[in-house]
Amino acid sequence: MPLFWVALALLVVGAVVFAGLIRTAVRWGQELAELQQFGVETTGTVLRKTASRTKSGLSRSLKYEYRDQFGVPHTRKVLVTPAAWDSLQEGGAVEIVYSQRKPKVSAPKYLIEVMKTAKVKITVSGR
Repeated sequence: MPLFWVALALLVVGAVVFAGLIRTAVRWGQELAELQQFGVETTGTVLRKTASRTKSGLSRSLKYEYRDQFGVPHTRKVLVTPAAWDSLQEGGAVEIVYSQRKPKVSAPKYLIEVMKTAKVKITVSGR
């Protein structure tokens, strides 16, 4: 009987993790669609670069700050490619695209450019 409860617990944990991954993927798709429709370019500042070891290799992220059209500061932490990691310096400039409609939504400009050339059409349904 205890084996049943262990299997059930593993099934529930797996379902929760899977649901979290799906939610994250949907949010990323919605944000990309938002940036493609309402995005404006600005220059931000790299606040911090972070690298950490994972089972699949090295994870690189950066935290940046930018100001929206009203001068309000926003910060965001994102995963970046090795090339972007090497080219950006703490305290240095980073080109950002943020949503004029939802200024907290942003991404490094190079990521938007990569998605534009990826020949992938993003569609978001709902809401």
